Amino acid sequence: RILGHVNHATVDYAAERLPALVRTSLETSLQQTYPAFPRPQRISEILSQSIVDVEAAITSDFLSLFPQGGANVRSDVMKGYINDASSGGARHVRVSRMLGGTTALLALFHEASSNLWVANLGDCCAGLCVIISVRHRSS
Repeated sequence: RILGHVNHATVDYAAERLPALVRTSLETSLQQTYPAFPRPQRISEILSQSIVDVEAAITSDFLSLFPQGGANVRSDVMKGYINDASSGGARHVRVSRMLGGTTALLALFHEASSNLWVANLGDCCAGLCVIISVRHRSS
């Protein structure tokens, strides 16, 4: 039950932050290259960097909980500090995000160029299916 809560905190955070981060980065790149479309390699970099940035934000948020990195703090004091679920849980959620995990799969298709980008985090994967022709038979 605790592990499930921990993973949900991470999943919820990634689901909230990742799409907005990708969108903002893509919009910035499009503005910089307009009227041309960004190089395919740049789109790949944006997707990968967005995942890295979400992870870095989770880590930074967690580390900011501890003044001076938590050095010289007794473990019982530290436990009470990070297990604040009974008083709202703001610190507990930040700890849960850091301890949890998530998978993410980002796919972006540019119809005009037929470029497809896929980025993943964790143990997820994607498959591409192409329908070449469809025949209808009446019988």
